[in-house]
Amino acid sequence: MLWPHEWISAGIALTTTLPAAILALVLAGADVQAPYLAFLFAVAGAAVWGGGGAGLCAAVFSSMLTWFFFIPPFWSFALPSWAGSLTIALVFGIALLMTQMWNRQKRTIDELTDTVIELRAKLKR
Repeated sequence: MLWPHEWISAGIALTTTLPAAILALVLAGADVQAPYLAFLFAVAGAAVWGGGGAGLCAAVFSSMLTWFFFIPPFWSFALPSWAGSLTIALVFGIALLMTQMWNRQKRTIDELTDTVIELRAKLKR
């Protein structure tokens, strides 16, 4: 069973991923070579807006949508070729890496902020 915060993360991921899917489909119609790269913006947005859970959900949604819309055979979850599988794995891996980097950066900023507060409190004594 999913807890409320997991539903919120999934909702944030859908909120960022669906517009990216529309943009990617428009770009594909304009003959852009790798329109699925628009999903990376969705993953970054989900991670910034909703944290690691939302970023992870967006990474999963993005790789699934890349597989469905942009890997032959198109509009299908049929098993892709070796190159298609590699593309899906790269999209998922890069999305996960982006989410992890964002989380580490956020954690470091929070720790530094706490340290500054502690140091200022010590200086005032």
